[in-house]
Amino acid sequence: MRKSGTTLTRLFGIGGMLAGKILARVGSIHRFGSAAAFASYSGTAPIAVSSGDVVRHRLSRRGIGS
Repeated sequence: MRKSGTTLTRLFGIGGMLAGKILARVGSIHRFGSAAAFASYSGTAPIAVSSGDVVRHRLSRRGIGS
């Protein structure tokens, strides 16, 4: 991962193989205008699913490539 300059493998649970897959799929992070734009692209942005007085959120099921 040194050649790519990524620090993904410093995160708990992300090894070289997973980091490589993420980098290959996402490409340059600079193409996203904000962290929220990346979260929306990757399916990690919370979506409000509230009803009445109950406030809840869930993650998007669309994820990458949808």
